Amino acid sequence: MRILNVIGTVLVLAVTALSGVGCSSKPRLVECDIVVSPGGSLVQELAGKPLQVDLIGVNDTDIAKYAGVSVDDYFAGTSAVRNDAGELRTTFNFNGNATGAQVLSVSGKTYALWRERGVKKIAILASGRGLKPAAGADMRKLMFPLTNKEWERGQKIQIIVKESGIECATAQKPQKE
Repeated sequence: MRILNVIGTVLVLAVTALSGVGCSSKPRLVECDIVVSPGGSLVQELAGKPLQVDLIGVNDTDIAKYAGVSVDDYFAGTSAVRNDAGELRTTFNFNGNATGAQVLSVSGKTYALWRERGVKKIAILASGRGLKPAAGADMRKLMFPLTNKEWERGQKIQIIVKESGIECATAQKPQKE
């Protein structure tokens, strides 16, 4: 009888210990389409002032590189940071003929590479003569987490590039306290 009590106690402890596995999982890349579009007065200016928008998947080791690069240096023709982004980068070009939204699909090649490389953030940089950099923080660059902690799976993340800079128009999911 005593052996059954010991076995029962061990089983209860084992089940209790295993039940916590997965409850506090680490954030991982969320499965979301990212929709980028020009907005505001920038849409009317695209014919004469084309716009280029780069989306780069950023893992933990590359955060400082993208946080520290200036937008002007990044879009300079010889930018090592931009060139080194390689397949982790998707570029959208907007002009007088292409003014509508463009989508980085979760089912595409870029997203698959992001999953493979442990991407947790996205850096978005925009360049165009219609953009006006403000004093202080450069609003032509935006970086934010792209994990299941902040976004719902299947959610469409709307990015709007305006004359004043880049904004994310989609609300993140409420954080648990």
